[in-house]
Amino acid sequence: MGPTIVAAFALDLALSGLATVGPAGGVQVLLALGVGAVGFGAAAGFTALGLFQVLAWRFAADARRIDIHSRKPEPERTPDHDPPSDWSTRD
Repeated sequence: MGPTIVAAFALDLALSGLATVGPAGGVQVLLALGVGAVGFGAAAGFTALGLFQVLAWRFAADARRIDIHSRKPEPERTPDHDPPSDWSTRD
């Protein structure tokens, strides 16, 4: 999902520049728009990857301490007999 969002923003950047200049802007302008969009996508992708790595490093000890395969404690058992006044609030 994350790379799709980065690619969508890069495509939006390229298309908004193309709409401003127009397709007849010349090869240099189209190349500049493409390089800018690809550069933005690469920078955003590497930034997201770096942020993920920093957060993974920071929370690694907590993640190793949590045991997701441990058994859950059994709930307390209710008595097998019903109290005599369980249907009424009056005694």
